[in-house]
Amino acid sequence: QLTTLTPYQKLKVSILVRITAVGSYLGFIFYLIARGTDELIPFVNGITTGFLAGLFTAIIEIYMFGKRANQLKFIWYFALRVVTYSVCLGLILLNVTAVSQMYRFNLGYFEVLQSERFQYYIEHGSYRSELEYIIALVVVVNFTRIMSQRLGQGVLLDYVKGTYHIPVQEQRIFMFVKVKDSEKHLENVGALKYHQFLNILYRDLVIPVLSHQGMVYEYVEDLMVISWKVNDGLKNANCIEMFFQLLKSIEKEASNYLDRIGFIPELKASANCGTVIGSEIGEIKTQIVYQGDTLNTTARILQKVTPLNEHLLISEPLFKLMNKSTNRFKITEHNHIKLRGKNDETNLYGVNQ
Repeated sequence: QLTTLTPYQKLKVSILVRITAVGSYLGFIFYLIARGTDELIPFVNGITTGFLAGLFTAIIEIYMFGKRANQLKFIWYFALRVVTYSVCLGLILLNVTAVSQMYRFNLGYFEVLQSERFQYYIEHGSYRSELEYIIALVVVVNFTRIMSQRLGQGVLLDYVKGTYHIPVQEQRIFMFVKVKDSEKHLENVGALKYHQFLNILYRDLVIPVLSHQGMVYEYVEDLMVISWKVNDGLKNANCIEMFFQLLKSIEKEASNYLDRIGFIPELKASANCGTVIGSEIGEIKTQIVYQGDTLNTTARILQKVTPLNEHLLISEPLFKLMNKSTNRFKITEHNHIKLRGKNDETNLYGVNQ
């Protein structure tokens, strides 16, 4: 059952289903435009080609172009994706056509490949235009995909839809995740190596964030700011579970950190919820920013993590909003805490598994 899958497995299933569905639809649309509605076989071939193309695309996307592949320079990463997908989809198109002719004309697979009909299809038929369609689609989709990754998940779509073209007030959950003892590590390994460490760390942490429906809002040196829409963050306690998955990801890669950097990083975090204003800011360089006291309070809570001997602290509003979903965690209540820059005292909650 889907409910027994881990968040990462659910993410992979979701990617597989969506890409396969889109591939089937695009295959259908192409043959509808190219061949019209007179023949049934092209439609069947189109949907089959699109389905298989989507299936193989999803598999390649998950297992080949994972978190390690985009360590390549942009141009090489883009070229690798275009060549890989173009070759794979071109071969799928040829094989679907060949299998279709096997059943239509009662021939063997190699007989079809050697037949004049199949050779004509490749050299003078519609294969060239179909391949051109595939390559053009691969170029556009992959460029869009990479740019979306560079901007952050959902950000490109927000730009296209104009979601924040006019400032919008909304409720969001934020988590600030920071490397413990960062100043000491920076001094020990040097600025260049520490920057390399941050690149490795952030790549390792991206899967837990995506698997728990989070969005990386920004990186500020060794601070990662993650955000959720309230419903996404509360669902299955995503905004809390994600932090412990971050710790597990680091534990899994512990030997790699020791070998490459010389230490195993530890994390601390704070989480808060509240009203923010989201808007597009800037003219030459435009970005979507969130502003409001919610972010400022989250930063102040982070300053209390070490003094209170916790790994993760959440605010009282978030604790109340989560209601019974916190029962699965060990909660330590810290009463009457004074946050820097705040007049009133507040209660904070340490969360542990």
